[in-house]
Amino acid sequence: MGNTERIEVRFKGGLWSAKEFTNKMEAIYFKGGYPEFRSDGNEEKIAKNKEKRVAELGRWMGRASVKINGEPAFTARGKDLGSCLGFIYRICPIPTVIKDGPHEKTLVFEWGKE
Repeated sequence: MGNTERIEVRFKGGLWSAKEFTNKMEAIYFKGGYPEFRSDGNEEKIAKNKEKRVAELGRWMGRASVKINGEPAFTARGKDLGSCLGFIYRICPIPTVIKDGPHEKTLVFEWGKE
C-alpha cells in the first residue's frame, strides 16, 4: 500500500498551452459538455465518451515523451498520443501543470497517494 503512480507527459508543440489543455480536460470531467454524457445514465458509456473527447483533444498537442514513475516509457504524436491521454484520463482525470512554456509543456498525472 501507499504506492504512488506517476505519469509525466512532456509536450513539444501543440495547439494549446498546458493550462488550456488541462482546463479543457476539467471541463469534460466536471461538466461533460456533450449531450451524450447525460443520455441514459450508463456510467461505463459516459466514461468511454469522456475518454474519447480527451483523445480527440490530445491529437492536437504535438509530440510528447512519456515517463512512468520516472522511467522513460515512450514517445507519441497524433492519434497515438490522443489514445494514450484518453487512457490516462480514465485513471487520473485532473493532471498538475509543471511547466507551461511556448516550446515545452509538462503535465503530471498522480494517483494512489496515501
